[in-house]
Amino acid sequence: MADDPVPQRIEIPKRAKQRRFEQFERMGEARVRELILIGRYTGQTLEWAREWLSRFDNASREERMEASNRESSQTARSAKNAAWAAAIAAVMAVIVPIVMPFIFRYFGIKP
Repeated sequence: MADDPVPQRIEIPKRAKQRRFEQFERMGEARVRELILIGRYTGQTLEWAREWLSRFDNASREERMEASNRESSQTARSAKNAAWAAAIAAVMAVIVPIVMPFIFRYFGIKP
């Protein structure tokens, strides 16, 4: 079974794919996208190029989600701070009219 050609046939596409991915790495994301757009890649190479690019698409999606989560957290924090400010203002609006007559009387001020 050591002379079985099937493992070689499986291994050759894996090595070819790996070599192609290394080539894509050297060229960079923008160049690979450009070559796809101009129709330079077809068949298996096109499939591998799209597979290789999907890594970047997934990373971009994750970055957008993280940015959205950060923005949501900042918005929630701002809303919480605004709620505290409103609560403090409401408490002051109740306390000041109650306390002011005593302060006026203490200092001898006539309203």
